[in-house]
Amino acid sequence: MQIRLAVFGAFRGQVAQSDLTFILPDDARVRHLRAALKVHLRALHPAAGDDGLVERSAFADANEVLDEEAALAGRQGLAVLPPVCGG
Repeated sequence: MQIRLAVFGAFRGQVAQSDLTFILPDDARVRHLRAALKVHLRALHPAAGDDGLVERSAFADANEVLDEEAALAGRQGLAVLPPVCGG
């Protein structure tokens, strides 16, 4: 299946576009999308070598934050949400 993932915050500085597209198996879960994002970012920035931002980020659809085992099929508005700090 084709997954479109919106990127925000710190990820916008790492990719040229506001969303990324991944091809994943029909039974893919959030953990598969997280792994695909790591591979994509490593390909763009091989010297960075840090998956920490991806590991600390949440994935959400249009309605809720998703856990690692949430199925992706049929979900709309997927996004990766990096951690933020406010004041």
